[in-house]
Amino acid sequence: MRSSPSKRPSGFTLVEVLVGSAILALLLGSFVEIANQLRKQEGNAARLDKASAAADRLLCSWQSSKQAIPLHAQGSFPEEKDLTWRTEEIPSGISDDSLVLIRLTVFGSNSEKPIFTVHLWQSKDSSVVFEGETDDSATP
Repeated sequence: MRSSPSKRPSGFTLVEVLVGSAILALLLGSFVEIANQLRKQEGNAARLDKASAAADRLLCSWQSSKQAIPLHAQGSFPEEKDLTWRTEEIPSGISDDSLVLIRLTVFGSNSEKPIFTVHLWQSKDSSVVFEGETDDSATP
């Protein structure tokens, strides 16, 4: 008598299918999380760009009208209704009395967290402004 070799059925076992499905689910979950993070970063970059452009237009309007930067003032941007600005004089740490260090901060309208901050030097006897450092780490 001849013994016939037993044939194993072709295909995957249930355990192999479940393991493959679990790995696929983990990969898809990771891709979705990465896509969400990229979308959030893109939104933050757009907000930062919008805030810095609005601050630049505001500074240009003050400079073109030969107006000094107002100290301890706040307001909104005419063209960007969802942004507000605030200026404040901050201690400079230098002995020169002819310069004032001013911080211009841009906020979202529903937030106390700054989107964009720039430090500016202004002479006390004129409206000459020197740009200092920008702080775009204020972005959430």
